Amino acid sequence: MKTYIVFVHMKLTSGQENSIYKVSAASEESAVAKAKGRIFSENDASELVEVAITDVCRG
Repeated sequence: MKTYIVFVHMKLTSGQENSIYKVSAASEESAVAKAKGRIFSENDASELVEVAITDVCRG
């Protein structure tokens, strides 16, 4: 497992937010999938308008 840092830009009904998710994963693709899972579990789906992964790098 490697550590990845996933940068996310979210548009919410109440405004915009940039977030950073640090995840352990075997690949960049699985890191993005884990980050997406956290985004949707930590935020109210009715508040999310748009979510964009802006960058992924090894941490």
